[in-house]
Amino acid sequence: FKEYLPSLILIGSGAVSNLIDRLWRGYVIDYLNIVNWNYFNLSDVLIIAGILLFLSNYLKYSKKSPYGSLLIDVS
Repeated sequence: FKEYLPSLILIGSGAVSNLIDRLWRGYVIDYLNIVNWNYFNLSDVLIIAGILLFLSNYLKYSKKSPYGSLLIDVS
């Protein structure tokens, strides 16, 4: 579990930040624009970074197949 804690903190902090914006203002302010691609905010960056870190840790620490615990044991 400790391998996943930093990624879960990133995901959680991004989600809480978006939730605070949503509750306080009624909407989330997106203020970053990368070369006419998409508008997003720092919370979105934290969520995406957390997901990528989680997936990389999952693949690194998975002991079974590349899909690890996503496989259902029917025996």
